[in-house]
Amino acid sequence: MTYEKYSGTEYSYAVPQSINGQPCTAIADKAFLSNKTLHELILPSTVTQIGSWAFAHMHHLEKLTVPCISLQFGKQIFLDCPQLSCVHVAGDSSDNPGLPYFLASAVTILGKEELFDPKAAASLETHPKWMQEYDHALSAFINAPDESNFEPVFYGWFNDEDAEAQLPRYLEQCRRRKVYLVFLRLLYPLHLSHDSKKELQNYLADHMPDGAKASDHTVVWDCLLTDHFGEDIRCMQILKDAGILTETQIARLLEYLQPGNPEVTAYLLRLRESLRQDTDRFEQFRL
Repeated sequence: MTYEKYSGTEYSYAVPQSINGQPCTAIADKAFLSNKTLHELILPSTVTQIGSWAFAHMHHLEKLTVPCISLQFGKQIFLDCPQLSCVHVAGDSSDNPGLPYFLASAVTILGKEELFDPKAAASLETHPKWMQEYDHALSAFINAPDESNFEPVFYGWFNDEDAEAQLPRYLEQCRRRKVYLVFLRLLYPLHLSHDSKKELQNYLADHMPDGAKASDHTVVWDCLLTDHFGEDIRCMQILKDAGILTETQIARLLEYLQPGNPEVTAYLLRLRESLRQDTDRFEQFRL
């Protein structure tokens, strides 16, 4: 049986396992199209097919739970789902706490619907290969010109000046997404190769203040503040491990993140003191 159309107003909804006594095996085309209330959606283990545009334009959808199988799906099932950040797989055996975020970003940011394979992503045996494919897509995304996929939106009468006005906003959003994904992958580095890790660290270095691409306006600072990465001490450790937290950068961070997380502030203060002591010892050695 096919689940045809959702017409409720719930915050969270679980598609029933059976309809009229028969297993629910498919989600119809446009079944949840443009829903304005759902934040969480749970698909039953019986579902094997998802129709075209099934979840398109669900502007508030944040979490989706799917069964651990290789789903068949139609066109653009996640078109314009800007808040979707977690795709949980029931029965996930990958042992990777970052997988829900990687699955979501694969389809919402990277635009790689071919990576939407819950069984390959969440099975212990195939997860490493799936992560390699994800990392390949991530590398292509962060290295592509920021304006490469820009498509102006038409609002009635349209001219070149309208496109020029939309471009800066698009570039800012693109750069923010890139830094977000870089932090996300470094936060959950399971199966991350040495070369890929170095590439991601270099990207962060380039987008720090005074970095090679700091003139892009959206730098690491912006994601630390707007995506709450600045409240996570692990992100400070990522910057330290990348070798890009100088005493000057730490001073800027302490000012930029105020009032901030006390744990993060204490970590940065200890790190600054450690750098100062190392500098003092080096100066003594030179003498």
